[in-house]
Order: sequence, then structure tokens, then C-alpha cells
Amino acid sequence: MTVTIIIILVIAILIAAAVWYLLKSKEPVPENYQSIAFENRFKVIEIIDGDTFKIVPGWKWNGKKGHTIRPLGYDTPEKGEAKFDETTARLKELLLDQEVELKNPIKLSYNRLLCDVYFENKKLADFFPEYLAKEIDTEEDYV
Repeated sequence: MTVTIIIILVIAILIAAAVWYLLKSKEPVPENYQSIAFENRFKVIEIIDGDTFKIVPGWKWNGKKGHTIRPLGYDTPEKGEAKFDETTARLKELLLDQEVELKNPIKLSYNRLLCDVYFENKKLADFFPEYLAKEIDTEEDYV
């Protein structure tokens, strides 16, 4: 009986320590963090190119509003470059008149909200594996 109680106490202490560690190790939300205000899902109403589109209702973030989205994680050819028409048509076939979910906005670039975009519970960048971004960390990478 005493051994059983000791084992139960040790297990309880280990569980409590694990929970405390997990709660303590979570990264704090930065003070300047601004979440995106939205109604959960947005309808895609226009495709601009292979990695830019417009949505309704519009997004609100850091005191700004807009309708244009630039998904994070991939970068397709610009107008005049090879495969521009192909990637634009591909995004149009995939998203036009469909609903997407926006998460993790990072900044505005040319009045476009840069954020993760999810379609059918999959990150939009995963639909364009050949255009996955290596390491994008400047605004010029999102032209």
C-alpha cells in the first residue's frame, strides 16, 4: 500500500513538473503583436497573379484595412517572366470564388497583407512546391 502511494505521488509530481515546464516554455506574445481581425474565412474575388489576390470581407490589421493578400512561403514569376500566365491561371483555378483562411500576418507591402494563407486546411504555398521560398526576410522579396 505504501509503495503504491509513493508511486502515485512520484507520477503526480512528474506530471505537475511537465505541465509547469510546458506552460513556462511557451513563447510570450510580444507587446506590439496585433492579431488580424476577420470573420474567420474570406472569399477570394480576384486573382492578380500567381501569388497575389483580393478577398472579401476585407482584412484589418495594425490600424490598416484592405482587400489584397500576398501569401507567405512561395514566390511565383512576375508579369513578363516565364510561367507567369501558367501560375496565375493555376491560382485562379484553385482559389477564385473559394474561401481561404488567413493566419500569422507579418507586415504590409504595397498595401498587401503578407500572411499565411490556408485553403482546404492546407497552406497555400504547398500547392506551389516548385516556387517555395528559400528564406524570405525583406520587403523586396515580396514584390
